[in-house]
Order: sequence, then structure tokens, then C-alpha cells
Amino acid sequence: MAVEVSIIVCAYNRARLLARGLRSLLAQDFPPERLEIILVDDGSTDDTPEVARQAASALPPGHLRYVALSKPAGLYRSPARARNVGLWAARGWLVILTDPEIVAGRRAVSMHYALHRDSPVELVATTAPWMVSPEGTAAPGTLDGDDDVAALRRKLRPTDVTRDDAKGPHFDAHFASFKRYWAYANGGVNERYESWGFESTDFCRRLHWHGLGHVQDVGAEAEVCHLWHDRPPGCDDARMREIEDFLNCGDRNFVVNALRPHGIDLRGLGGAEAYAAAREALLRMTPVELARVLLGTVPQQGPFADRITRFRLHRPGDPIYDLEPWIGLRHLTDWDDWTTALAWIDLARRDWPADDGLRLEQAKLLLKLGRVEEVEQLLTNA
Repeated sequence: MAVEVSIIVCAYNRARLLARGLRSLLAQDFPPERLEIILVDDGSTDDTPEVARQAASALPPGHLRYVALSKPAGLYRSPARARNVGLWAARGWLVILTDPEIVAGRRAVSMHYALHRDSPVELVATTAPWMVSPEGTAAPGTLDGDDDVAALRRKLRPTDVTRDDAKGPHFDAHFASFKRYWAYANGGVNERYESWGFESTDFCRRLHWHGLGHVQDVGAEAEVCHLWHDRPPGCDDARMREIEDFLNCGDRNFVVNALRPHGIDLRGLGGAEAYAAAREALLRMTPVELARVLLGTVPQQGPFADRITRFRLHRPGDPIYDLEPWIGLRHLTDWDDWTTALAWIDLARRDWPADDGLRLEQAKLLLKLGRVEEVEQLLTNA
């Protein structure tokens, strides 16, 4: 039976939490032969590989896949790269992103699956977790037990469990589901966000631009608990987050023009060179100098905001954009990363091969790369 749901778990040095989270996934009431878990180990130095090996024995062969990445020592890196590795490997049409410290209710997967299967509109579904305190996480049986979410909450003191009730078009990786196609057409997760948290916000923002609906909380039986953990060193670097949010605002011309008065001239540089030069110059600035650059630099109005306004509820390939690649790819195309953008669109076309809009986006990207003969062949065979 074909895999229909791919759960992507990105882990880094949280082996004991990971073991508890995986047990909740292995206890799901969804048929295990239609489910796979892709565990992306983002450079762990603890017992994460052994935890993966033990969990794999509880699923059909090949249904828990462990992928180990390398990670620079002493540096924080967001899960963006790890999530993209998982997305590339996913076999299910439905993708669920979660974290090692998440304990999911036993019907979480089946309820997310039914929601997407039966919905007349395209959706992103997220779950506001029950946040477990350090004392609750350390309580007897929390990490070593097999209680479902409801039973775990009853066992803990009321002061040890609080609800994270974030609302609105908010995305986090606690337990979020969407059709695999949308992640591909969205150009994956922006790996230029290396600091904590922004990569998820950016990914959600671009999905929202596509006009996808958002369901916050699928149901009581799909609730999740978020076990407490220490934050990794370096993840609270607010300076880095501000710089990355500015560079990834979605309008390269805006960045170039905002930096010129401060002696940073990016004109004439290629996309990758311009991005690297801007990032290096901003990192060298004093806090006062950086504040002067970033003050009032969020492009609330202008061409990029106009493009988003026009884009809402449009499909890829809409002729309103002429030869501008689809705006969901802007984190790649704004810095001339046409090859990576094309690779994601190729994956999206694997899911929807007959979609004319995707074919047009593929043609646009091929033109940007100067591969005219391939464009003529692509459109001739349409």
C-alpha cells in the first residue's frame, strides 16, 4: 500500500525528548503501512541515531527513514535545511511537520488526513500546543511513559500545562500539515534564515500568499503537548534575525536602494554576490549603524506589496505576471537562484504534471537560465 502521509521530524541533540515524541507517532491510529516518518538529524552528537534505530523496528521496513546532516560546531542553524531535506524525501501526498519534543494525540494524523482529504479548499492546518513546564517535563512518567495527550495533561498539575493560543495566519512546526505540492510550489523553506524562528514565519507567509485557508486546531483528539527544552546556544540572536528579515523582505531593489545611502553599493553584483556582500556589511556594523539602516526599511508599500495584493487567490502561471516567476519563489528568484527555483517547480510538476500554470512557471525559469530550446520543447508538447 502506498505511503500517503509523510511526517518530517527535524532533531538536534534532544534524544530523550525525541524518543517520547516518536512513541506518540508510533501509537497513531492511522494505518502504519500508509505512514512514513522521515527523521532528519541536524548534526546531533547525542543518542539520536540509536533512538531512530529503535523506533524503526516498530514500523514496516523502510517506513522510518533516518537522514544525518552535518552541522558547524558552535553555531546555531535554523531547521530550514533539514526540513527541505525531508520535503525532498517525502513520499506521501500529505506532509506533517513536527518537532522532537511534541507528544501528539493518537488521532492527530488521521484527523489531519481526513481534514485535507475532505476539504473543498486548499488548507494549512496547525495546532496550538499545550506547553509543558520544566517541572512537568521532569515529572515521573512524562518522558518515560506512553500516556496519550489527554492522559498526560490529567496527570500533570494544572500549573504545569498552559495553552499556546496563537491565532491568525500563524505557522509553526509543532504539528502542521499541508499537501506536499504546496511546499514544492512554494520553493521549500528559505535556507537564508539561519537564526531561530523566522524560517517558519516566512514559509507560512508565502503559503498564505497562495490563498490557502488556515485551520487552527483540528480537534481535541488531535491536540499535542510541547515538552520543555533548553534553547540551543545562539538561537536568541536578535541582531541576526533583524538582518535576515531585512535581506529577505522579498524586494531586492528595495534592499539595494536602502543600503546605498550607507555606503553599500550592490549595483552590478550578481544575486548571490549581492546577498553575501550585504550580509557581511550589515554584520560588521555597530548597533547604532545597523539601527539607522533598518529604521523604517520594511516595505509596507511599493511594487512588492502591490504584487502580493494582486497575487492573492491566483494560481501559478497567471499571465498577469508576464515573465516574472511565481511570487512564492521570491526568496530564491530575488537573488537570482533560478536553478534551485526550477528544481522545486520540477518537483511540483511531478505531483501535478498536467497543470498548465506550473508548466508556464517552468518555462519562465528556463528562460531566465537561457535554456530556450527546452522552453520551445516544453510548450510544444503542452
